[in-house]
Amino acid sequence: MTADAAVLSLPDGRGLELGRLSHEHAGTGGVVWPCSRALCRWMGNNVHDLRGARVLELGAGTGVCGIYAAALGASRVLLTDDDRPALLSLARSNVSLNAGLYAEGADIQVQALVWGDGLDIPSSHNGARPYDIIIGSDVSYTASGCEALCETIRRLLTVVSGAAPLCILAHQDRTDFACSDFEAAAADQGLRVAQLAISEESDQESDGPDSALVTVRLLKITLT
Repeated sequence: MTADAAVLSLPDGRGLELGRLSHEHAGTGGVVWPCSRALCRWMGNNVHDLRGARVLELGAGTGVCGIYAAALGASRVLLTDDDRPALLSLARSNVSLNAGLYAEGADIQVQALVWGDGLDIPSSHNGARPYDIIIGSDVSYTASGCEALCETIRRLLTVVSGAAPLCILAHQDRTDFACSDFEAAAADQGLRVAQLAISEESDQESDGPDSALVTVRLLKITLT
């Protein structure tokens, strides 16, 4: 792990510090991708939605987006990713590394969650939604993983009482899997996709002369 790997700034100028892991140890989850920066910026621009909120992050990787939400004032944040021990350990380490940024009493946890497999997510006693906001950055990048992802989102959005959680994903357009492909996969699971914003982001962790730009879309996911 590299302890000084990436720093993202909060609206008040404070910075997040994040460790990374190599692809060998954490796959694609060990670095900060352009979608994460775009999602963090969206949260910073909508900080009123985060204060006191209960947030669930899908495919957390380094944990940057969930940690950013906690730093913006979320009261409860659950970072989830697959069950690779090294990846979960990285997220927990980053949660601890940024502990000084969280509001007093905030609860930030890390838990394994294999999409479409069990969904052992804590729920409230009255059947209402356990989370106010569901977030995910660069989790919709392959056709093979989208069925399970969309099934998971559908189940998380289906609540017994009260309004469904707000679900926001940051999606990077790719030649082999465009936003329209994700929209089709979502529709198959009874989900509607609406575009909230579009931006061009550097494809590297820090801008440089050799960094190309990629298209990132902020998407709101709802039940049809």
